[in-house]
Amino acid sequence: MAITVLDNNKDSTTRIYDAFYDLQIEPPAGQYEVVNAFFNQYCSDQRTSESFTVNLFRISLLTATDIFTLLKSFEGARDSMQITLTMAYYLNSINPHKAVMYGVNNVLVPVTSVQRNIVQ
Repeated sequence: MAITVLDNNKDSTTRIYDAFYDLQIEPPAGQYEVVNAFFNQYCSDQRTSESFTVNLFRISLLTATDIFTLLKSFEGARDSMQITLTMAYYLNSINPHKAVMYGVNNVLVPVTSVQRNIVQ
């Protein structure tokens, strides 16, 4: 889990520490607030939106892409499922282990008209 530290006494910089990825990012506080506010609209809790925010900054750092360019690809999402799919796409693009892919888990439901025709 990433730790976000906001120290307004020093400057207006947000510091993100993530021990799992050995990551330290210092995005401008304004950028962090805009991205986090966007994800707050779609996520059910604060922890999830912070995780999405940290991961988007990590993707931005690793791909050398502007954070707002990445955020623009999330615009127009109708629900949290589309946000999750887009995030999975970006996380898969930076994943060094191509045998393990992130995705959305949907339970497969057979079509009953086809199911009755299958003989085992």
